[in-house]
Amino acid sequence: MITRYSAVAAALALVLGLGLWLFAPPGASRVFADVKDKVKQSRSVTMTVTAEAGAGPAVNAKAYALADGRMRTEDPDGSYNVVDPKTNRSLAVNPAAKEALLIKGYHNPLPTDIYRLFREIRKDEVKRLPRDNVDGRNAEVFIAKVKFPEEPQEVKVWVDAETQLPFRLELTVAGPQPNQEVPMRIDLEFDKALDEKLFSTEPPAGYKVRSEGVDKPAPPTADPAKLTPMVTPKEGIGAVKFGMTKKEVIEKLGEPDKIDQRGIALDYLSRGYSILVSPQRGVMMITCYTQATFVVTVKDFAGQTREGIRMGVTAADVIKAYGEPDSKEKEAATTRLSYRKLGLDFTLFNDKLVQFSLSNVR
Repeated sequence: MITRYSAVAAALALVLGLGLWLFAPPGASRVFADVKDKVKQSRSVTMTVTAEAGAGPAVNAKAYALADGRMRTEDPDGSYNVVDPKTNRSLAVNPAAKEALLIKGYHNPLPTDIYRLFREIRKDEVKRLPRDNVDGRNAEVFIAKVKFPEEPQEVKVWVDAETQLPFRLELTVAGPQPNQEVPMRIDLEFDKALDEKLFSTEPPAGYKVRSEGVDKPAPPTADPAKLTPMVTPKEGIGAVKFGMTKKEVIEKLGEPDKIDQRGIALDYLSRGYSILVSPQRGVMMITCYTQATFVVTVKDFAGQTREGIRMGVTAADVIKAYGEPDSKEKEAATTRLSYRKLGLDFTLFNDKLVQFSLSNVR
C-alpha cells in the first residue's frame, strides 16, 4: 500500500549518513577539534562514492548535503533522490523511464543536523594513525568507530593537515550477496558551488509522477477503539469486519489519512493500519505496521490481536500464540511467519514484530 525503501536508495542513504557522521568528537584531539570548527563553517559537502564490486568495474555515485539538511544522491545510471527535511518531502527521479516518485510526509531515518552528529561521537571512539601523504597532500589519519545504523562501523578518515578538513573516508559495507563485504571510498569536497535546483523536490516537467503519503495527516482521534483496536483473525479489526463496503468502513473509523488513486486502499497512517477494500468483495485485507517498515511518516500500531500479539513481540511469542507457522522465511535480519488457514502473516526485524496482515480466508 505504501512504498518502502528501495535497496539502492537505502544503500545510498547509508553512505551519505556515514559520511556526515564522522567528522569530530568534542574533547578529542586538537586536530579533530579544528576539523569540527572548519566543518561548522562549511555550507555544503560534495561526496564521490566509489564501491569495489568484486571482479567487475567499480561503481561510482555522487552525494551532496547542505548545512540546512537538504540532501541529494545520484546513481551511476542518472537516477537521483532528493530529501528536504523542512518540507518532509522526498523526490525520486528515473530519467530513463521519465518517472518520478514524490513522497509527502517523508520519514528520514537519518539525522539531518550534521552539527548534532559531531556532538554524538564519543572521543574514545576515535584513534590516531600515522600521518599519510595522498597525491602530495599531507594528511592526519584517524579510525572512527561509528554506531550506524545499529552495529559499530569502523571508518578510516583522512584530514588535510593544512585546511583541517576531512577529504577521504574508507569503510566496508555489506554487499548484495550473503556474507559479501564491499570496500567503499568516499572523497569529500567542501563548499563546492551547488545549484539550488539540485535540491528541488518538484518533479520534472513531462514526467509521470506517482505520489505517496500526505503532507498533513487527518485530525487525530481520541477514540481508543480506533487507536488501539482489537484484531481478530478471519473477522476483522475493531468494528470493521471483512466484507464491509468502503462506505461502511469510513462510517466506522472516520476519514482515512489517504485513499489511493484506485480508491481501494484506505490508509490510516496516523493510527498504524491500512484497509484494502474491493468494490465487489468489500474489506479483503488489513495491514498493521510500524515506522520501521515505512518510508512515509506513520504511527506505530498500538492495538493487538485477540491472542495478545502486539508490535515488538518475538517470533517465539507469535508461535506460542498460534502454533508452528505453515511457512517461515528468513532473510538477513527479517523473518516472515505465515499462517494460511488463519489468513495471518507476520514480519519481524531483529526478532521484533514490525508488521502483520490478515486477509479474508474462505
